[in-house]
Amino acid sequence: MIQASNVTLRFGKKALFEEVNIKFTEGNCYGIIGANGAGKSTTLRTITGLVKAQSGSIQWNGEELLGKININKADGEELERLSGIGEKTARAIIAYRAENGAFQQAEDIMDVPGIGEKTFEKIKDDICVE
Repeated sequence: MIQASNVTLRFGKKALFEEVNIKFTEGNCYGIIGANGAGKSTTLRTITGLVKAQSGSIQWNGEELLGKININKADGEELERLSGIGEKTARAIIAYRAENGAFQQAEDIMDVPGIGEKTFEKIKDDICVE
């Protein structure tokens, strides 16, 4: 089961969505419909933990996921949302991952050129590996 409660996602001052509540239960099929650009994909990426929301709760089979960026799957845009990670460092993370395979633990991101202990301390609570 996946459940999102009161989830809010903002880009700068603009809210993409506020206080979203949704529950997906096992054994059912769901569809999300809406106009192009309405935020369907971003909503799903947020619910699955690929995009960091500002507030609320997201649980996947009882495990809290809110805001964690999976550094093994995140694209450049998602990585750049992390404190201290710009475009150049995001590209370095993706290149490192392509060359060396998946990170085994969050601390492994410090093996990427440009990411040291200071940067890791800023992002450690916002990243995960799956």
